[in-house]
Amino acid sequence: MDSELTSILKSVKQKTGIDIDAYAETMKFSATTREKADWVLPSETSFNEIYADEKCGKTFFNFRFRNAKLIGSIDGTGAVEKNYAYFIMSILDSSSEKENDLGYAEQMKSIVFGDYTRQQIQKFMRKFSVPDVKCCALVISNSEGKTEEVATHVLKYAGERDCVVLTDDMCVTLVKFLDGSEQFAPEVFARALVKDIKDETGVSVRIGVGEIAANLLEINNAYVQATNALRMSTIFSVGASVHSYKDYLLVKMLEDVPKFKLSEYLDMMVNAEAKAVFRDADMFSTAEAFLENDLNVSETSRILYMHRNTLIYRLDKIQRETKLDIRKFSDALTFRLISIMMRLIG
Repeated sequence: MDSELTSILKSVKQKTGIDIDAYAETMKFSATTREKADWVLPSETSFNEIYADEKCGKTFFNFRFRNAKLIGSIDGTGAVEKNYAYFIMSILDSSSEKENDLGYAEQMKSIVFGDYTRQQIQKFMRKFSVPDVKCCALVISNSEGKTEEVATHVLKYAGERDCVVLTDDMCVTLVKFLDGSEQFAPEVFARALVKDIKDETGVSVRIGVGEIAANLLEINNAYVQATNALRMSTIFSVGASVHSYKDYLLVKMLEDVPKFKLSEYLDMMVNAEAKAVFRDADMFSTAEAFLENDLNVSETSRILYMHRNTLIYRLDKIQRETKLDIRKFSDALTFRLISIMMRLIG
């Protein structure tokens, strides 16, 4: 049986509640919504659109799939079944026409959003000769409403099969296919893209980066990861312009923990005096910058335009009040864990 056709018939059954059998005369394509197919030939094979066959108790109808003529059937021969047959036939035909009418970018948008089945994606790849290679999704967000301007600029970076789609009023998604011979780092590429967009258009953007997908079949997962990275960066007020899903795996794990449990864990880890440090904007932003710069005092001082001694004073103060010396990796990890939990609790 054809898996794509089966998937389509099952979606129609969800709308109508009626079991459907379908096949081409050559049996090149066949599918059913039943556990066991009930393929029956109509008594009259030359009917036009609908044929109620009293002999076998089924209503037959014609429709097209992959440019082939198919026969579908449902149980019953009354007026109700005839109306259902017309309705099902129109759904199947419109579904086929809609998919055929959509262009490359429109279908790619549906694939990115996860609206296409695996079979539909494979059909798309065959139709447009899309290579079965690794690819990635970069979600590019701007708060100025200049999405079309950003999209036009991003097109400069698109290869032959790459695609730029407008995913909402504020976001553009670049689907980029990777040459197997090249070493591609999405985060590095994204940082260069942020700078170029700013230099060329004056628009400030933030980019969410998902994992590199094995092929187009997995691109929706990469897109979801990229959008989650952007969402979490907003929650945590991260100042960087590029946000990788890998940076927020811990956040995602803790987000699934009930808030009352997070509160219990937090009370076990810090007292009221220590919590005050996390609520002090200056102290907290200093600590976060220190963590973002790999616990490097010199680099953090440079980024914050802060004297080295002032930074060390603040790190010492954080250690006194929280009992965490974030110059040590283990304490830095604990500090980050506490800060995430406090943000999630609100």
